[in-house]
Amino acid sequence: MRSARVAEWILSLVTTPERAAATVGDLIENVDSRGRFWLGVLRTALSLLWSDVAADPGRMARLAGGAFLVGIALIFVCMLVIMPLVMTLKYGDPNMWASRVFNVPSVLAVVILVPFLQGRWLARRSPGHELAACLALTILTAAVDGITVALGMETISGLTLSIASPLIPMLAGVMWFRKKQTTH
Repeated sequence: MRSARVAEWILSLVTTPERAAATVGDLIENVDSRGRFWLGVLRTALSLLWSDVAADPGRMARLAGGAFLVGIALIFVCMLVIMPLVMTLKYGDPNMWASRVFNVPSVLAVVILVPFLQGRWLARRSPGHELAACLALTILTAAVDGITVALGMETISGLTLSIASPLIPMLAGVMWFRKKQTTH
């Protein structure tokens, strides 16, 4: 059954593959409709994810803080090194990037590359708990964003929101690292 394999894959993101297979088997046996099956998969995944965060909140906070700082450092590297280089090659003026901060390379770097690298960083430091670490980073980013908005610093708020809001590239970084680990 194809949906059972998909459900096992989803649950294997938050638990061991063996436990995911057993849970899916239990759901198939005990649930009478497709909707309830998927609701059970979602509830189980969210429950396991949250319990992973709650099991060691200090560690998750440290991982989130580290990933947040990595994101800020990567954005500054992009803005201070990569963007002047791109602008020099494209326009012959390394200072032109300041007037074109929202050009395609800088947006791609901030929205795709930085979260992808953060995902890899988190996966490397939290094997088996990658998604919990991503959730912790997302919670931290939302908190920092809320504080900066409350203090009237919308410019900083935009920067912090861009650090972890693109979850798909972050999860792609996690999955890329996981796949690389299983092939070695």
